[in-house]
Amino acid sequence: MGDGDCGDTLKTGATAMIAALDSGLAKDGSVIQVLFELGSIAESRLGGTLGGILGIFFVSLTACVQQNVKRMSGIQLWSHALATALGKLQQYTPAKVGDRTVMDALIPFATTMEETGSFEKGVQKAVAQAKATASMKPKLGRATYVGCTEGKDMPPDPGAMGASEVLQGLLEGSR
Repeated sequence: MGDGDCGDTLKTGATAMIAALDSGLAKDGSVIQVLFELGSIAESRLGGTLGGILGIFFVSLTACVQQNVKRMSGIQLWSHALATALGKLQQYTPAKVGDRTVMDALIPFATTMEETGSFEKGVQKAVAQAKATASMKPKLGRATYVGCTEGKDMPPDPGAMGASEVLQGLLEGSR
């Protein structure tokens, strides 16, 4: 859909993160350092709205994990940090579920994790919601005016699908 900009943005981010990992980013086991790098990549290397959204999200997520890691652990820490990061992000974007954006994956992921305490259920919900964007009319962003024809089949939103793919990869890597 559109001009492929989102795919290029996601590829840039993935390539930068792989390079950071190959350079030893995670060798000391610091999740906070990995999250910090994700935020840095999103802010400095990704363009467009997706870069801004992911930058705010990862900076907020990192700060919350760092502030709470000594008093919370496991799913409680991550559920709280995701909810906090999502709340911070929602101060900067009006996007919500149903607008056909990356938020169609991020919001269900974070809320399902908080409600169920299950990373797997959060990922499943994010994937389902990302796929459901194929039948949605875009309400925000470039998709509202590039490549969207009413009544025609569309692919799912690329930002939502990109987020769901990353989450699926994290789930598979945790097994």
